Amino acid sequence: RLELFKKYSDKYSFKENRDTFDYIYLQSDLSNLSGKKYHSKRNHISAFSKKFNWHYESITEDNIEAVKKCAEGWYLENIDKMDYFMVCEKKGIKTILENMEKLNVKGGAVFVEGRVVAFTLGSPITDEVFDIHIEKALSDYSGAYAVINREFAKNDLAEYKYINREDDLGLEGLRKAKLSYKPSIILKKFSCKEG
Repeated sequence: RLELFKKYSDKYSFKENRDTFDYIYLQSDLSNLSGKKYHSKRNHISAFSKKFNWHYESITEDNIEAVKKCAEGWYLENIDKMDYFMVCEKKGIKTILENMEKLNVKGGAVFVEGRVVAFTLGSPITDEVFDIHIEKALSDYSGAYAVINREFAKNDLAEYKYINREDDLGLEGLRKAKLSYKPSIILKKFSCKEG
């Protein structure tokens, strides 16, 4: 990266873009949640387990319709925040779910009493790195984000060393949540412009 900056610094200016930094975690950290640093995550999962009778499933043709219903429910809960980007995301989820095999996408879902209350979707970047594109949980199910995060890492991503949970879009709450999982790497990104 430094070589690139040096080589082109007379033609281009580079600026760190904090809102686009990727959060990359060890798969073993997210699937085990071991040690003091993950105490609060384990508490969230424990509280969820005490309150709800739940189970985890990998997303397959058999449960895609239930996942779509969860997505619809999430967007209804957030209708007041709907903007162009959320409309695109909603369409994107439908397209991904209908083309998982073609797109080489894996996903997982948390069920409570036959209903999907949280789900996630992603795809491999390399043999060692898996990228999470989407993660949603219904608001009535506190702790579901922690559960889906751990269960997907544990059940479907054991073959990967790293899990990239992408950027935080500059949203304070999302940044706090991603930092709370103690990333192994925060991958810096830069804007480049001529002049």
